[in-house]
Amino acid sequence: MQLGFVGAGNLSTPICWHLIEAGHTVMAYDVSEAHLSRIANLGAQAADRPKAMAQACEVVCSSLPGPREVEQVALGKTALSRQPSPHDRRPYRLASADVPR
Repeated sequence: MQLGFVGAGNLSTPICWHLIEAGHTVMAYDVSEAHLSRIANLGAQAADRPKAMAQACEVVCSSLPGPREVEQVALGKTALSRQPSPHDRRPYRLASADVPR
């Protein structure tokens, strides 16, 4: 199963590492080149944009800093939901706190 992760930070990196160690194929995308490089060094495939992940992955998880980033990934101009996919894909959000400001 091809698994995708949008956001390659402190929460998703250990999860991806465990999935890779268990034999799963993981693709990751992050706006930070440093975060993406770190997760690629653990064995994940680096996606150059969310569209590549949407087309390749059966499951896509997001682990993003906040609701604005989640909305951009889910509903923005190049949103995962707007990309064609051969999979009956459902989004999974790992963490995003909507903290009052």
